[in-house]
Order: sequence, then structure tokens, then C-alpha cells
Amino acid sequence: MNLELTNLNAVVCGSTQGIGLATAEVLAKLGANIYLLARNETKLKQISQRLDNTKGQVHNYLCIDFQNSGRLEQEVKKIKSPTKNIILIGMMGSGKSTTAKKIAEQTFLTHLDTDELISASHQKSIQDIFDAFGEKQFRDMEHKVAKNLPKENHVISTGGGMPCYHENMDV
Repeated sequence: MNLELTNLNAVVCGSTQGIGLATAEVLAKLGANIYLLARNETKLKQISQRLDNTKGQVHNYLCIDFQNSGRLEQEVKKIKSPTKNIILIGMMGSGKSTTAKKIAEQTFLTHLDTDELISASHQKSIQDIFDAFGEKQFRDMEHKVAKNLPKENHVISTGGGMPCYHENMDV
């Protein structure tokens, strides 16, 4: 894969372990500007320092407890207003949609949620889509949405599994 993401701002929720950490590591290797979000500041600092050595850029981290929306708003203001998309990737329930909405408000960008787009286009909840069509067909729908997302001036929250299937990270 010859992918270069030097113009991408990526906010990775739950970035100190599991798929969040793995996603942050891949995005760093591809040159993205990463904002790491999690509750453990010690781990965030260690991971940020390790990722800083990946491509020479500095990665930012925000120690956030999503229960404290006032603090979240203060921290989101620190993220520079981009021209490229800000894409939030993380586990289900890690705060991607909540964070994306706050970032969009503060940066005056439009928020898109890939699960909401799929749900609206099929007039069913994500769970109903899974039940009716199965995971493979849902992942195909998700990939189609990913391919058709705008490339600039949006804050996009993804479904938890989106980075794991097809070549969604390439689009």
C-alpha cells in the first residue's frame, strides 16, 4: 500500500489500547496529524512520544473524560481548523460521535456520522440492518459510504468496525 496521509487530521478515541492504539500507529506511519483521546494521561504521553518518532511530526493528545463536556469543549478548541477532514476512529461507544459533534461546532465544519448515513439511507437502525442483511452486507454498505464521503471541511465519525474491513482506510 502506497498511501500517504500527510494532510489528514485524525482524532482517535480510546487511543491507549486495542484497536484505538493500533489505528493511531497505522495513521502515524502514514503521516497523519493525530489527536489521541483517552482518560489516562500517562499512557497518552508515552504513546504520543513513541508516535512522534514515526514520521517526525508531533502528535497531540487530549486527556478527556467524556463525562466532563466543559473540559471537552476547552480541549477541542485547541485543535486547529483544518481544510481536510477530521475523521474519528475508535471502538463502539468510545465517544467518536459526541467528540465529532463538539469538534464540528468549534471549527465550524459539518459533522457526518457514517452509521447515521447508512441508517438514514435504509430507514432502519444499524442493529436492524445487521439483523436483516448480515454483517457482510452491512460492511459493503459501510464501504460504499466511505468511498462517497466528502474529502474536505467535514468532521466524520465512523462506525467502530469501519477501519477493519475492505480497504476503508484507503478511501
